[in-house]
Amino acid sequence: IQNYSKAAETFTTYGVTLEIFECVAANSDVCSILLGKNGDPVFVKKIISIAQTQCFNIWAKKIGPQDDALYAYLYNFISNGSVGVIQLWIDGGMKEPPNKIAKIVDSLANNALDNFSIK
Repeated sequence: IQNYSKAAETFTTYGVTLEIFECVAANSDVCSILLGKNGDPVFVKKIISIAQTQCFNIWAKKIGPQDDALYAYLYNFISNGSVGVIQLWIDGGMKEPPNKIAKIVDSLANNALDNFSIK
């Protein structure tokens, strides 16, 4: 995940999503404790905050400038949904490979972005 603290031009949503799922898979014992059903909400909040600035920068290029509050709502929607997928994947025994789950999350997030409009 630290690889994606570089300039926003090098940030890809699939890249960071895949890295997160690979990290969870590689550290499944500890991630099951921290992110599972009875996980640590403080840790989850910290995970969610990691890529927020980079996402806002990318989204500004993709959907145009928006009020920071709108970006915050969108980010919370996507990031909390992603955490829910991670938790479901962990609780289900992580049977699917990380790249498959990362593609699902990335597709859902990009569809949300592609259809994002406030009128």
